[in-house]
Amino acid sequence: MTDRLWLADAWRERLTQCGLFTVEAFLRWTDGRRVSWRENGLETLRIELQDATTPTLVGYLKRYSRFRGEWSYVRHARRLRREAAALLWLHERSLNAPPLLAWGVRSSWGVIVGSFVLTQEVEGADTLAEVWRRAAQTPAERHQLLARLAGVIGRVHHAGFIHGNLYGRNLLITAGSGDVHLIDFPACRMNPPWPISVFGAARDLSGLLNDLGPLSDEETATFLAVYGDARWPDHSPAARTRLVHRLEGRIRRHAAARRIRLQLKG
Repeated sequence: MTDRLWLADAWRERLTQCGLFTVEAFLRWTDGRRVSWRENGLETLRIELQDATTPTLVGYLKRYSRFRGEWSYVRHARRLRREAAALLWLHERSLNAPPLLAWGVRSSWGVIVGSFVLTQEVEGADTLAEVWRRAAQTPAERHQLLARLAGVIGRVHHAGFIHGNLYGRNLLITAGSGDVHLIDFPACRMNPPWPISVFGAARDLSGLLNDLGPLSDEETATFLAVYGDARWPDHSPAARTRLVHRLEGRIRRHAAARRIRLQLKG
């Protein structure tokens, strides 16, 4: 077995005191509340690390730790390692994502048989899906939330990051400040080549806008205008307008393709 472990410097001592200083300890940790479990082996625990002298550390431990000899498991375990890399990449560029506390990979004969990611909980945050449902009755709040989302996503895409699963459940909104945080990156791409970045950005926006439900023409225009300003800050207004117009066409094509796939599945 070969282990690769990374601990954030700010939390290394705290995690070590709680016995979390090996990959095995993270993969076998049971002192937490299970938040989700999938048949493919992915498990998420909400853990609370308490100390008499410092505030309680609340985090989410996502792991694949039950290898059953399935190649699909290996693919998912590799995706979890990609998620850790994405979190580090985003924080190096001061982009919106939960703090990464630790990550680790266990390999056997070059095959990943276990992996984990530990992130800090975003205090007072709720999913975009829930926040949008509550704000659906107030047009002013809807416009404000759309503009905030568009600005964050535009900056993330401008930096060269494609989420790949940009839906309401994978965005957190902090109560009060309204800060937006991206979570869950199993299909993300960092600095992809030009064709993939164009396709991926349109796919991100198509999935998000579809998840928010029917938007008015004014709301869609507001979202795309703010997104264009954040995505292409160095372009002239006329150039941004042309780029947004092209992007809108790609979003519509993605939405049409999604409807066709759903009809075929039905």
